[in-house]
Amino acid sequence: MNVYEFKKTILKEKFKEIEVGDKTYWTFTKVVDLSKLNKLRLVISYDHKKLE
Repeated sequence: MNVYEFKKTILKEKFKEIEVGDKTYWTFTKVVDLSKLNKLRLVISYDHKKLE
C-alpha cells in the first residue's frame, strides 16, 4: 500500500489540529516499522480543515 492509498483509510477524527505561529495545520502521525529502514515516522498534514 502506498501513502496515497493509506491516507484514504484514515478517519478525519484522527487528525489533530496544530498551531504553528499564526498558521493552523491538521496532522496525522504514525510510526511505521520498515524492515530495511527500521522505524519511520509518517506525517500527513493539511492546511485546511476539510483535509483536502
